[in-house]
Amino acid sequence: MSKQPPSLAQQEAYESAYYYYFQALELLTQDAETQCERLNFFNVAWEIVDDINRGAEQLTGLPGGSLTDAQRQGILELAGALNNVPKSVLFCTNSREGHLRSMAHPCWDALRQMAANLVERLSSETRKNAEFFRLQQATQAPDNA
Repeated sequence: MSKQPPSLAQQEAYESAYYYYFQALELLTQDAETQCERLNFFNVAWEIVDDINRGAEQLTGLPGGSLTDAQRQGILELAGALNNVPKSVLFCTNSREGHLRSMAHPCWDALRQMAANLVERLSSETRKNAEFFRLQQATQAPDNA
């Protein structure tokens, strides 16, 4: 029995989920100050963890992707590791200093490295995602003729 290809709507849902997941993944690879600045010093740890965990759930459940088993495993392993971030780090004092201190916690060191390794592991899927959006943009461009 052959597997049916995803519909265009399913493919678009997957590609969109991947795009936003990868944005969160790349943010996780950054240093504390960059992370805090990019999220305007608001719920930084919680937002990163939530975006990656929600994205992992979507990517491993939506049709349309071509993730390898190793890529899928890396996504799930990172999500599992993020679930071990201490609650005191996730729910810090909502201030510039509080978020900087939270994102500088030593628990992030291994998570940043895991994220950086996953960025590399996902390079083929990331290229496919960029090509998908490039083609979408090209087909939606106004006819200049």
